Amino acid sequence: MASDILLNLNLGESCDIGPASAQQRRQEAYRHRVEAALVEKNLPLPGHPCNGDE
Repeated sequence: MASDILLNLNLGESCDIGPASAQQRRQEAYRHRVEAALVEKNLPLPGHPCNGDE
């Protein structure tokens, strides 16, 4: 029965995300956000020509 399976789960093993610690994952996520922001910052600005409406 499904409830028997759920009761036999070892939550300690299922909570492991990977070999990196929480601090390492946090630092890597921060680095990715900074790199993405720098890519956006370095894109050329789009032109904003006047269309004569104003």
